[in-house]
Amino acid sequence: MGAGFSCLRMYTVNTPDFSPFEQVSPESVGIPSKTIVAALDHLTDQRVQMHSLLILRQGKLALEAYWSPWERKTLHRMYSVTKSFVSLAIGILVEAGKLKLDDPIIKYFPEKLPGGGIPPQLSAMTIRHMLTMATCHTKTTYKEGAHGDFIGSFKKDWLGSFFTVKPNHDPGSFFIYDTSATHTLGALVEKITSMALIDFLKESFLNEIGVSEDTHILLDNQGTSIGGSGLMMRPIDLLAVLHFLNEGGNERLPSSYIREATGKQIETCFTNSRNSVESSQGYGYQFWRTTHNGWAMLGMGGQMAISIPEKQLCIVTTADTQGSAQADDAIYHAIWNIVDTIENPVIAEDSDARQNLEYKAKGLSLQAVQRQLSENTIQEHINNKTYHLEPNSMGITTAMFSFTSDTGHLTLQKSDKSYHFTFGLGFNTFTELQDPMALSSPAAGSGGWITTNNLGIIIQFLGKELGSLQLEASFSAYRISLCFRLFGELSFTGFTGVASGSTT
Repeated sequence: MGAGFSCLRMYTVNTPDFSPFEQVSPESVGIPSKTIVAALDHLTDQRVQMHSLLILRQGKLALEAYWSPWERKTLHRMYSVTKSFVSLAIGILVEAGKLKLDDPIIKYFPEKLPGGGIPPQLSAMTIRHMLTMATCHTKTTYKEGAHGDFIGSFKKDWLGSFFTVKPNHDPGSFFIYDTSATHTLGALVEKITSMALIDFLKESFLNEIGVSEDTHILLDNQGTSIGGSGLMMRPIDLLAVLHFLNEGGNERLPSSYIREATGKQIETCFTNSRNSVESSQGYGYQFWRTTHNGWAMLGMGGQMAISIPEKQLCIVTTADTQGSAQADDAIYHAIWNIVDTIENPVIAEDSDARQNLEYKAKGLSLQAVQRQLSENTIQEHINNKTYHLEPNSMGITTAMFSFTSDTGHLTLQKSDKSYHFTFGLGFNTFTELQDPMALSSPAAGSGGWITTNNLGIIIQFLGKELGSLQLEASFSAYRISLCFRLFGELSFTGFTGVASGSTT
């Protein structure tokens, strides 16, 4: 449980560690290295929890950077980028004559329809409505009645909920983001093909472009692929998919569908919940339109695959921006500053800037809590003390902190379960968490004294579920007060709230 990483159970591929692209200097494809350096500096200054940044221009790789412990061979949860993959599977089935975009969805799932009569809004809903997020629902149906974004409180039958939750408006009226629509479309692909969604995509084009065989899509509790958010993929493979789409697809996935899917099919100005400039550019078939006349596959937490056709440019990012309202904007700022400097196919080499870029790219790592106070006498006072907490909404009964010279450990007791977190003071330690946090494991932990009495800790979950647990502990005499905040769509729950107690 030290600062090492080599023993961590990261989700890595078993296939050879290779790139499908020729790696070149940024200047050789018209991108100033100093602009990329500025982008990396901006992301660092804004404390964005980046995991990767990849830049492809004219089919050549100008940058492939990872924030340790992430690396090329690591599979990454892509969240709603998965939706675009479902759209591509639908396009393949349309081209094969297996379905039509204007087919009513109830045609394919008679066994899921509600008893007592089918609502007319449900009867009228088509595959096209679902692709454009213009369904008859105003939220993701399997989250109806759930406790926030904690997946343990989602409805058991995700697919069935799409048909049984009561509609409240006519389909096709306007754009409202609805992940259950995409989940249903993914289930439709599996029903028609009798194949897992990812296997169908591999057979159709992913194998053709060399995507890792370990690429997969997580399953819901009914065994259906999570079409709305379950994709596990290497960033370099996502870049290959982006390039494949820009090149016009293949015989099974024709350019005509790609143009339709990535083009603007519905307005998003007034009804999208993200309420940002980027999210107001319109939506296609599970693809977002962007500024700079681009299009994108986007996923929660900073998963972005952006194409700017006019610049022959593809950019992929992975990150965890959950819990930071401005982080996505910071990523866009960094990306657009790069895009705006591209004017020519080739520019003069800048050896100093390129050397600086290579140096910075090799030294990237996850952001850690900054150690504002190098020494603090209270740390010795609280070391190995058990605090008995008063009744609280989280059900935490005791808390104990222990410290070595530069590392801290926190043990929390909840009923009959103990939770152990390790954190470096001013740097990240990497460790495996124990069940019931298996999907969130492994994790990075860092902490620091932000005042003489207040300790801040962030535990970053780096597994199949991305997120973070943020904690501030305030100490006075023999008392402790704890404030927990949990960010992410996690099966690890029960750590949002406040608690107080004492050593007696």
